[in-house]
Amino acid sequence: MKAWWLIALACACTEPAGELVDVTRGDLVLAVDVTGQLAAADSTDIKTPTISGFGDSYALTEVALEGTEVKVGDALATLDPSALARELDSLRFQVTQTQTFVDARRVQSAATRRFEALVQLQAEGIAWRTATAIQVPVDLVGTLEMRNLELEDEEAKLGLQQVKLDAAEAQRADAMAIERLLDDRANAQRRFDELTRNLQRLTLTSPRAGTVIYVPGRDPLKVGVSVNDTFMTVVGLGSMIGDGAVDEVDIARIALHQPVMLRVDALADVQLHGTVAEIAASVLGDTIHTVKLEIAIDAAKTVPLRPGMRFRGQVETERLHDVLQIPAEAVFVTPDGPVAYRETRAGLERVPLELGRSSTESIEVKSGLAAGDRISRVAP
Repeated sequence: MKAWWLIALACACTEPAGELVDVTRGDLVLAVDVTGQLAAADSTDIKTPTISGFGDSYALTEVALEGTEVKVGDALATLDPSALARELDSLRFQVTQTQTFVDARRVQSAATRRFEALVQLQAEGIAWRTATAIQVPVDLVGTLEMRNLELEDEEAKLGLQQVKLDAAEAQRADAMAIERLLDDRANAQRRFDELTRNLQRLTLTSPRAGTVIYVPGRDPLKVGVSVNDTFMTVVGLGSMIGDGAVDEVDIARIALHQPVMLRVDALADVQLHGTVAEIAASVLGDTIHTVKLEIAIDAAKTVPLRPGMRFRGQVETERLHDVLQIPAEAVFVTPDGPVAYRETRAGLERVPLELGRSSTESIEVKSGLAAGDRISRVAP
């Protein structure tokens, strides 16, 4: 009876082999979590042109598909030119109409000059006649009559002077009016020429060879969609960087050139390696404070990476060599401190632990276990 009880107890305390793990000795890697997205290290932004009076927002009439391989000069997108075309038609009409006004004003001015010449001749005739009349001796016409002739002569001279002044003023007014019209025509022509040149800018071509990538976070590009500023990039996919972020509480542990291991969300089986290339000097965020990192990623030519892919990973901040360690899930917290459950011939025994430093997956064991021990990942 006693032997049966001991066998039953041993069976009850024995864990399945799949729940047991080995206590090992090796390198313990301390790391900081990092998240972010991939970006091309070698890329050229494609932007909509900024045209005075029209801004930089345009609807697409043609657009290259994402992932298209392009060469220098290949078409990337065509922007709707209808607004510019309407403005060009208006300016073309304005130039023609203003020139018509100039021609009409010049004809009118010429007619006015001829009429003013006749008026001036008439005033000169009157002035000549009065000037001749006062040449008669006073004793022949009398003093009173001579005074009247002198007044008429003075009035005729003043009239001739006024005619000349009026003609000069009218000529200046006509010249200024024609000059204003010519300025308006020149301004309209300059604007017309400027928009004609800008019309060509609505056809966007590639400045380099590479792959077409749409800017992440925008609506999918297609005909009819309005775009502004940078809406696509042409990238060389051979080199990628990681735009990452870490919690500000961990930033003191981050240094340049530390190794980084990343996994891309869209490619779960792919592991990328790189190093910390740049650390931002300021903290971002109002509630969750993070610090930006730039990660130089080792070349992965056989992996179809694309800018904008999300990643998660770790920055290796320290590596402890030849450390006795166990999985974090095999440590259990009790009121008396941390413990593990070690396999023995009689079953699992509870072992108090003295722990050291830890990574996200493993914990250093300073005392309580030895390399080769097997412990349970499940509390009995």
